[in-house]
Amino acid sequence: MKYDIIWPYYKDFKYFFRCIKQINNQSILATNLIFINDGNNFSFLEDTLRKSLNSKINLIYIKNTKNIGAALSLEQNFKKIQSEYFYNIATDDLISRFFIEKSLKPLITRKSVAFIFSNSIYKIEKNKRKVKIKFPFFVNNKFYFSKEVINIFKKYQFKIYHNTIIFNSKIFLKKNLFKEIYGKECDMINLIYLSFKHGFIYLNKELAHFIIRKGQQGKEAKKIYKQIEILKILKKRERGFYFLFTKLGLHFDIIPLGIIKLLFNNLYEAINIKWFLRSFKFYLWKKIRYIFPEWFIIFLFKYFK
Repeated sequence: MKYDIIWPYYKDFKYFFRCIKQINNQSILATNLIFINDGNNFSFLEDTLRKSLNSKINLIYIKNTKNIGAALSLEQNFKKIQSEYFYNIATDDLISRFFIEKSLKPLITRKSVAFIFSNSIYKIEKNKRKVKIKFPFFVNNKFYFSKEVINIFKKYQFKIYHNTIIFNSKIFLKKNLFKEIYGKECDMINLIYLSFKHGFIYLNKELAHFIIRKGQQGKEAKKIYKQIEILKILKKRERGFYFLFTKLGLHFDIIPLGIIKLLFNNLYEAINIKWFLRSFKFYLWKKIRYIFPEWFIIFLFKYFK
C-alpha cells in the first residue's frame, strides 16, 4: 500500500518535530514526503528535516522563494504526488500511529471512490478540551456513491475535515476544486465536489485531531466578502455544482446576516430556508464550543440538523 504525504509548512515551529515524529511512527511508512517550504528562510530547515525523517521515506523538498499560502502551495505542487494514495497533513494535526493503515485498508478495495474519512475530534488549544464528533447516520466501512452522498448532505448538516482524509491520487488529480481561487475554504469545497462526483467511504473510528487555535477565524465582515466572491466564481466556472451546492445549503459558513450581501450580489438562488437554518446553527456552534460542555455540543450537532 503505497502513499505519499504532502506537507505545506511556513513557520509553525511549535509543532514541527511532533509532526515529523507522527510521520515516522506510522505503522505503514509513506513512500514519499512532499515537503513544501512556503517561504521559511531558516537556513538549516531542509537539513534538519532530512536528519529527523525516517531514512526509508523519500523526501521531495520544495522551496517557495516567498510565502504564498498553503492553498496556492498545494495547488502548484499536487503534481509532485507519485503514489496511488496521498494524505495532506497540516503541521499541527494529530494523527494516531495506525491512522494510515486503518484508513487505507477499506480504501484500496474501491478504486472508483475519491477518498475515505473518519470521525472528527476537535482539540481546543486554549483550554485543552476535546470534542468528539461522530456521524451516527453513516454505516461503518460503507461506500456511498454520488446519489447517496447528495441525499445525505440534503438531510444532515456536517463537515468533513482534511485531517481525517486519505485521497485516491488518480481521481483527485484528474479534476479537483482545491484551487487558491476558492479561498481558504477550497479544501471543503473540493471535498464536496469530489464526493458528489465519486462518492466516499466512511470509517467509524477516531484517528485524527483537528486543532482549533486563536486566529484561525478571520473577521466576519471580510469573511463574508470573500465567501460571496467564491460563490460568484463557482457560479461562473462550475455552474452545475454551484446550483446543487447552494440548493443543499452547503454554504452555511456565510452567517445569516449575509443574506443582505447575497441579495446585493444577485445570488438569489443561494438564499433558502435550508441555508438560513444551517447558517444559524453553525454560527451558534462556533460561539458556544469554547463555553459549553462536550455533551451539549454533541447534542446540538446531532439533533439540530
